[in-house]
Amino acid sequence: MRFVAPTPTPKGFARRTPPAVFPAILGLLGLALAWRRAGALIEGAAPLADLIAGGAIFIFLVALVAYAAKLMRRLSVLADDITVLPGRLGLSALCGSLYLTATLAGAWHPVAAVAVFYLGLALHVPIIGLILRYIVTSPREARRYSPAGQLYFTSPIVGALAAASLGLHPLADLLFYLFTAVGLLIGLWGAVDLMKRAMPAPLRPLLALHLAAISVSGSTAKILGHSDIALGAAVLAALVLVLLLPSLRATLQSGFSALWAAFTFPFAATASLWLLVGTAWTVPGLLLLAAATGINLAIAYRIGRLWLGGQLAVKTNAAIA
Repeated sequence: MRFVAPTPTPKGFARRTPPAVFPAILGLLGLALAWRRAGALIEGAAPLADLIAGGAIFIFLVALVAYAAKLMRRLSVLADDITVLPGRLGLSALCGSLYLTATLAGAWHPVAAVAVFYLGLALHVPIIGLILRYIVTSPREARRYSPAGQLYFTSPIVGALAAASLGLHPLADLLFYLFTAVGLLIGLWGAVDLMKRAMPAPLRPLLALHLAAISVSGSTAKILGHSDIALGAAVLAALVLVLLLPSLRATLQSGFSALWAAFTFPFAATASLWLLVGTAWTVPGLLLLAAATGINLAIAYRIGRLWLGGQLAVKTNAAIA
């Protein structure tokens, strides 16, 4: 899918930082967490997991500073970015990235990690509110089912994962049950809608977001001690992955776009869940982790080149501050 910018990008630092960079970064952070799970199983993998985590957090901080500089120029640019699909996805991924940063940093500095988690929660609430307002006030066709809703409205599940990892169990339970229910409703709505109409090929990468919601819910359930729910989520994730594979070739034939970043976090999250559940799921988890590593790094590299070259902002119609 190609998006045409209505105006040229003006000169000035970070005036058009594209939110579309954050889904790929969310995938890198998810990959780091999956490697940390693998580090507990494979001797010598822990240093690699820390290296990936440090690199992913650094890239996220660079992007976060760039987007914060854009907001400092004009705060209302946040609402402008929400009017385009890549912007909504990117801002939701930004909040998810804060949660994953807190999860990863918890092993190094628990107090700072908790602060980052609450920062993510404080940002996420108004962003969800702005997205809801945009959808409610949009034409009826814009209010139809979209798998992007799994990132808009179910991404607080990543916050539940962070809260559980940081020992904030009462808050983790609240976020887990509430947003797992939201994810199930969106998933059922999607299943009914997809039986009625086919998803356009350029938008099919977004279907992988259902996989992310299932996998993060399962990982959170495992940490909270709900092993049966985690096992059920592992089985469901495997079924969804099998259902998604037949459309993969058609999706790739539509050409690379920023929406390909929607593949990155779901694959990493599924590998992480399978490794966390363990036993018969360990080998599939390691195989998927190997595949996710190649996929996530390749997509992040291409999106990073577009961002640094100024093309990502144009292709995703990012707002200008």
